[in-house]
Amino acid sequence: MAIPYVKHTSVSSRGSVEDGLFQQARGLSDGEFQGFCDSLVTLLKGSERGNDFVNMLRQFYVLVQATRKNLPIPQQLIDQIYMALSEPEQGGPRVRLLCSVILRELAPCTKLQIRHFNPPVEARQIPYMLPVILAQGIKLGFLQQITPILVKWLAHSGAEPETCQKALSSIAVIACRHSVCLTEEHIAQVNNQLSVWLRNASTVSAPNPFAGRQLFSGSKQPAPVKEVDGSASRDFFTILSIGQYYSSDQWLNIQSFSMLRSWMVNTFPAGSFVPGSSRVGTVPASPYLSTTTSRTPSPGLSTSTSDVSAVGKESRSSVVAASAAGGGGGAAPDMHSKSRSKLREKAYDYCMRLVDQCDKKPEKKSDEDLVHATLLEVTCTLDRLCTNSPTMVPRVFPTIKRLYNRLTASVLTSQAGGSGSGGGGSAGSGSSGTAAAGAGTGHQFNNCESQLLLALIQFFLNHAEAVVYDPEPACALFYGQVLSYSYWIPSVAFSSVSYCVEHREQLFSNTSVLTRFFPNLLKILAWSPRSFLTEFAELVPFFVQPSSVLEVLHSLLDLPCLAAGLEVSRYIQQLGATEADAKRVFLAQTTQQQAVAAYFNPMQRPLFNFLLRPEGGKGDTIDRMPLLYSLLSELATLPRVQICAQMTPLLVELMLKSVLLQHDARMLSQVLPLMTERITQLYGIDSFQREIRTVLADQLLSFFKVHPQLLFDHMADIIDFLAALRNISRAGESFFSHMIWVVGEYSSPLHDTRFTVEVITKLHDVLESMAYEAISAFQASRSKPVASARLLCVLMTALSKIASRCQDLIPRVLLCLTKIVKQYAESQTDQDNRRLMVTRANELVHILKMPSVATTVMNTPIDVENRLLHVDPIASMGLVLQATSLSVGP
Repeated sequence: MAIPYVKHTSVSSRGSVEDGLFQQARGLSDGEFQGFCDSLVTLLKGSERGNDFVNMLRQFYVLVQATRKNLPIPQQLIDQIYMALSEPEQGGPRVRLLCSVILRELAPCTKLQIRHFNPPVEARQIPYMLPVILAQGIKLGFLQQITPILVKWLAHSGAEPETCQKALSSIAVIACRHSVCLTEEHIAQVNNQLSVWLRNASTVSAPNPFAGRQLFSGSKQPAPVKEVDGSASRDFFTILSIGQYYSSDQWLNIQSFSMLRSWMVNTFPAGSFVPGSSRVGTVPASPYLSTTTSRTPSPGLSTSTSDVSAVGKESRSSVVAASAAGGGGGAAPDMHSKSRSKLREKAYDYCMRLVDQCDKKPEKKSDEDLVHATLLEVTCTLDRLCTNSPTMVPRVFPTIKRLYNRLTASVLTSQAGGSGSGGGGSAGSGSSGTAAAGAGTGHQFNNCESQLLLALIQFFLNHAEAVVYDPEPACALFYGQVLSYSYWIPSVAFSSVSYCVEHREQLFSNTSVLTRFFPNLLKILAWSPRSFLTEFAELVPFFVQPSSVLEVLHSLLDLPCLAAGLEVSRYIQQLGATEADAKRVFLAQTTQQQAVAAYFNPMQRPLFNFLLRPEGGKGDTIDRMPLLYSLLSELATLPRVQICAQMTPLLVELMLKSVLLQHDARMLSQVLPLMTERITQLYGIDSFQREIRTVLADQLLSFFKVHPQLLFDHMADIIDFLAALRNISRAGESFFSHMIWVVGEYSSPLHDTRFTVEVITKLHDVLESMAYEAISAFQASRSKPVASARLLCVLMTALSKIASRCQDLIPRVLLCLTKIVKQYAESQTDQDNRRLMVTRANELVHILKMPSVATTVMNTPIDVENRLLHVDPIASMGLVLQATSLSVGP
């Protein structure tokens, strides 16, 4: 069975065609696959290398790529593919390229034996063989034997330029993944060669490679390369030098700078390492969260390359440690340190030259992105240079500060233009709210600018102490002002969130970004909820501090409301330049007129300003949030709002678990009253309310288990909450019943010595009045009882536990239980529920009739709860259990 080869597919249909091919390939049986392999072996042994043969190789590549399971590929087929790759007479470049990608897809493969890569090696063979060798890995690819050959090609003056380029790329990959293959001599040779290529490239354009032989030898002199502004270059060649054609040494110059930062990360020892500044596996995970993320870190924001894998980290650290130790003393360590110092100086000069070139205005519009990308790489390279050699920080810092000041001026100018042209704030709107809600129609902060600003911030965070500089204003500029009007731009949002996830420990320890500007970060989540859930699951616990815990919980509970507010704010900005135009156009084209009218209402605009605030610390919440919920109720069906409502319970649960794990009684004492308050005030989505109430009910039990003293500290609030039976429907029966259980379980001197007889009696009076009120409500409305059988069972148990601690209350509790039994025994409620309640009440009555037994049964010692008990498998508990059963039974 052959997989059909499809050519000339359109962009719109290409995805469906590829999916169909992969599904067909995965459905291939073993017999059909073996038949296909036999046919391919026959073609490989033959001399025909036409289109049918190429299509056959392509189909085999699809088969290999479609599944990750071990396919039964014959040894003969692998040998034939390797032979077609390694022997030039077996086929042209197209055939050899297909054989190379097939073997790379199969690697690492024990059946593949690389035998023909010993000197002398044909230059045309190198581009196809090296990727296969690297894919085979350190053992199967024989990298330790091949690495010296690659280094020798770099240092050999007669090597082909293409060979040097491929060897340099391969050495960069080996340094990232298998640095144990590189010795100090290899590193020194590569350092010296990089120093030469960075400074000694020619400054004239290469001749036209497509032109024929010149009729007159002296007809035309080579033109010098130009700067980005079109002027003639007067200094050494760099990546920003513009030429019509490039020579081989110029290409090596460009490639050397492109791999320079990655090379220094993996082969240079760090001089003064800042905790949290490394990008290779140094960010510790939160103890309660998984650090797995489906997102790739934003390129250019870290000092390691994006292709650094976990393979070889230990070997890399050993190489760096050996380098720092000197490797045994003598002349060799001096030579190695000199090569590193030389490369550092050349890299510094190269970066300074690039900064000067970036000051020039690009002649072509297309070169602006090149300039921004170059500045980003320069900033990250200088950061790595200063990390490796802290003595360079004073030399580098003025340049970084100049770049930051220039970018800051551009940001502030664009923000002023955007705020002036957006929907201005009306009377009563604060400046922060106006910036959040009104900006965004002017200059758009692009991805290059955002990544550059983040790279500058990272430099300040890593090296601010060396020059006594405060990085907080730079963090506030980006996460405060920039994000307030750029949260909806996908590239800026991705860069911002990726940076926070990657450097969350450093940001949490050294700055106030996560605890101060979380409202702006939550705007990104509310606007793109499908894209950043995993990242915010890691970030939310870092928002929590004693000073911000209440506001964070309020903000998370209002996340669907925030999404609705962003919908209104963003669409108004897009539909009109002035308030009058926006109001007229939006009201004419949407059915959500109530929210739009409220947005322009001077009395209600402050509600939107608070909801869309750019930073925290202005207040936990406002009293008129229910009014805002009603104004935005029409937007509850929007997809963005619905998705936020689905993910909010998860984030709230993670946040509350982080509070629990900190074991901070002050934070727990802050959060508990907020839980009882907000559980009755939620955005009007039924499923959202149910899930939030379930989460809060579960976490309520955990709070009191960790800190039982909360019951006495907040007894007044708890009594007020339980005294109103309407809270059963408003807060949910689960939360209400859990609160009753907490009162019955932890109102004991065993948990808190402040629980005297008077306090216990007070709690009993509240529960008793609640029981009688429930009985009265049941008599008034038998068809729809206020309290369910489960809640009443919890209430009866709580009353019995309280009575067991204060025996003067036993007669009153027995009377209450008797009335409940009598009332429900004669009712027409569900038979199962009635039998359950009557059985539970009778059990409690029999226990309370024996006060000594009730005290033992109803009050579990704390040591037993903490598993501090003795277990004896020989002990005879049968008699004790039988006696208890006889005493409890009717």
